[in-house]
Amino acid sequence: MSASPDDEALVEHDASELEGLNLAIEQGARNAQLWLMDHGAEERWITHAGPLPAPSGSDSEPGGRYWDLMSPAVIPQRNFLRLAGDHELSAFYVPGAAGQHAKRWGRETLMDDGLMRRGNSWWLENDRVRLSRGADPPAGLHLAYYYKVDVPASRTLDFPEDDRWLVVAETAAFLKEQSWFPFGDDQKAAIDRYVDYHRGNARRRTRRSREPHRTRARRLVAPHWFS
Repeated sequence: MSASPDDEALVEHDASELEGLNLAIEQGARNAQLWLMDHGAEERWITHAGPLPAPSGSDSEPGGRYWDLMSPAVIPQRNFLRLAGDHELSAFYVPGAAGQHAKRWGRETLMDDGLMRRGNSWWLENDRVRLSRGADPPAGLHLAYYYKVDVPASRTLDFPEDDRWLVVAETAAFLKEQSWFPFGDDQKAAIDRYVDYHRGNARRRTRRSREPHRTRARRLVAPHWFS
């Protein structure tokens, strides 16, 4: 892809080291992963961490204890993307012994609720999981989470083989939005059609059985306090 040799974006990312292209591929892979996850393919990137260390901080104030999801002590690979849980099905669990089921621990809540209550509840604050006052995480606690796709130097992506064209499409979509993109509206429209084509193919492949995509019905009662 040609551009002016004195273009600021190209100067910032040394063309001889392909840093600009590497950044675009990484962004394209991440966008392709998020698109697939949002369309029913989350299970492809689920993994687990644990046993977790004791939370940092103190219980002297609400949310004073926490786990830092970017800390290698919590997630050694430092590849956290999204918790594999919600307010009904916690991402934290204790593995079961032989022949026994794992036991979920805690309940995700809103920050305002977590600050007001005591007990085994927690909330997300940026890259930290903050615990309500009085939370008592058990020994051997594990965490289920979705990990970020990495783009290694070998270019061997941890990505479904049939959907790797979606990475190419999302990379092109990222590049066309850059200020130095050298082509006009016709070429941008062609990239948009290319992206739509590969998204459509990938959407059909997210169905792994005849069962239609379903989500659990949410409770319709909003959280509130009683005096």
